[in-house]
Amino acid sequence: MDARDDRESRALAFLVGSGAPAIAHPGGNLFDHLNRTAATLRTWEASETVVLAGLCHATYGTDGFAIALLDPSHRNDLREILGDDAEALVYLYGSCDRSFKGTLPEPGRHLFRDRFTDRVSAIAADTMKDFVELTFANELDVERHSAQPALRQAIETYLRALSVHARPPAWRAFVDRYGS
Repeated sequence: MDARDDRESRALAFLVGSGAPAIAHPGGNLFDHLNRTAATLRTWEASETVVLAGLCHATYGTDGFAIALLDPSHRNDLREILGDDAEALVYLYGSCDRSFKGTLPEPGRHLFRDRFTDRVSAIAADTMKDFVELTFANELDVERHSAQPALRQAIETYLRALSVHARPPAWRAFVDRYGS
């Protein structure tokens, strides 16, 4: 078993132990959604870091999904499972205040507000691309499993706003779903 498989196995055990299979989510339960998100990222040939983050992206809850499997004060627990980079992306994803409309203060950087701390900071272009790739995989899965037209419209609008940062596989999946 290589390091990636070990981290993934430990992540799956963490999710099961945290009750993710019993938490309702569009398309069944949270555990299934997290697995579908990671599988989508794999098909897009996302980095191992992004795939692992996709598998655990709702660990701290999100701005759109309030249930947390782990309090952000226990980030070290998830770092031990996923590694530093994947956990940092999980935290970034979970802490993102979606109502904050960041600006581009300089080329390759984006302002971001942490909903847990209210801290505003700039994130690098590569980090933004990882965040957006994860966002596209998550939101497209939610949209596929939602019967709510208003939610589907909100997802389309949100992803279009992020599209400038989307990697080609994520953008192609979006276009296949919504058109260009």
